[in-house]
Amino acid sequence: MSPVKINWDDAPTQVFEVHPDGLYPATVTGMKLKKSQPNEATGSKGGNPYYEVEFTLEAPATGKQWNNYSLLPQALWKFKQFLVRCGFEEDELSGDDFELNEQDVLAREVVLQVGHRDKYKGEPDPKTGEMPQQNYVVDVFPADAIEDGGWS
Repeated sequence: MSPVKINWDDAPTQVFEVHPDGLYPATVTGMKLKKSQPNEATGSKGGNPYYEVEFTLEAPATGKQWNNYSLLPQALWKFKQFLVRCGFEEDELSGDDFELNEQDVLAREVVLQVGHRDKYKGEPDPKTGEMPQQNYVVDVFPADAIEDGGWS
């Protein structure tokens, strides 16, 4: 196999900015159905379905955030809440015959409540010894939840 020539001068530097806790306008830009992995700490065997939802923050903030929604019966209330806050009618989310088309969720505008936490759960970065922070989605609200900097 012949060597591959790479020009590192053209590569952008990827830096994830930690945003202050707060409310951010965002758009749903991705949705993937996945299955959970086994977890020895909790005793979970894995294989449970969930949606990984990607949000793109709107100006002036930039970047992406992700949130997971379990499809287990005891957690469906949270996924239903998310869909309602994306603009679905609550009465269309009832019964046992609802079929979700992920494309119907994409491009929906929402407001994210974003928080931050230690990236390594209270442990320093094993490579740098620093205590890096990361953002996470605390909650999702309808796009019209904020008017003039406050709750509507």
